Amino acid sequence: MLSAESSCAAVLITMGVLLGRLTPVQFLLLAFFETSINVLVEHYVFNILHINDSGRSLSVHSFGAYFGLAAALVGHKKNVMEMDEHGGIHHSDLFSMIGTLLLWVFFPSFNAAIQEPEDARHRAIMNTYLAMASGTVTTFMLSSWVDQLGRFNMIHIQSSTLAGGVAIGSAANAVLYPYHAVCVGAGAAVLSVIGHAWISPRLERTFHIFDTCGVHNLHGMPGILAGLLSIGFAYFYEPESYGKTWVFK
Repeated sequence: MLSAESSCAAVLITMGVLLGRLTPVQFLLLAFFETSINVLVEHYVFNILHINDSGRSLSVHSFGAYFGLAAALVGHKKNVMEMDEHGGIHHSDLFSMIGTLLLWVFFPSFNAAIQEPEDARHRAIMNTYLAMASGTVTTFMLSSWVDQLGRFNMIHIQSSTLAGGVAIGSAANAVLYPYHAVCVGAGAAVLSVIGHAWISPRLERTFHIFDTCGVHNLHGMPGILAGLLSIGFAYFYEPESYGKTWVFK
């Protein structure tokens, strides 16, 4: 059941890249092929490489994002790039914020769903909350800083506030010190806001990849960061540090 849920999440992430540019039948075909590939990727990541990807940041978030970007590159149409502005409207932004709030509450349970033993599950929940809290504060700070008029950007608030949950996902069960999770969340928010402000426009101009929902900035880059952090924390912590109980030193 959890594997099915993660595959559905990967498809939804991919849909965020292509939203508004594919027909329902095309989305159905995309979901069919992507689900099959995602199952193979998960098998390779967990059973062959034995990677600690407890929150599915690599096998779901990064996979879904870059699968969608590849599909957007292949299915590019010139008339899409002729639009002068890509912006939202007031009621659309409000509905999107509802989704952001739901995801903010849901993320800790997603990252901790497959954790064993119980102390690893507790670590995953706490680290996810810490990373997302620091990421939210950092997002508000940077959003006004990158705006020419010093205003908060709704796209940043809807998206980058969740980047911490993605970035901590792979190592959520391994981080022992709270300040590590806080730093991860802040770094992910910085990466996400920079992506919205400068990287996404560059992708549109140079590679003609139009990311409808900014999936690359929320799921793609933070997911890659999560994989790198999983490697880093595996080297940083000694196995004896974990013991049998959940204790912050």
